[in-house]
Amino acid sequence: MRPAADCTLDDIPEWVAIFGACPACERGEQIYKSRLVRRFGKGALLVQIEKKLRCTKCGGCGANRFALKKIPRD
Repeated sequence: MRPAADCTLDDIPEWVAIFGACPACERGEQIYKSRLVRRFGKGALLVQIEKKLRCTKCGGCGANRFALKKIPRD
């Protein structure tokens, strides 16, 4: 994978899960790639989308980050 600053949704393989993480309330939730692609397009940069993340628990935004986790492949 490319460095995070250049990474687009299309660069993320299917065996990597995307999570949104809120530092304010420490909530983390999986965000499905298909929903992000529908909303922003497959060529959208993660750093641009990250700025738009909003926590559904505390409503915090701006400091939220993506976390990528490799999931077991079948």
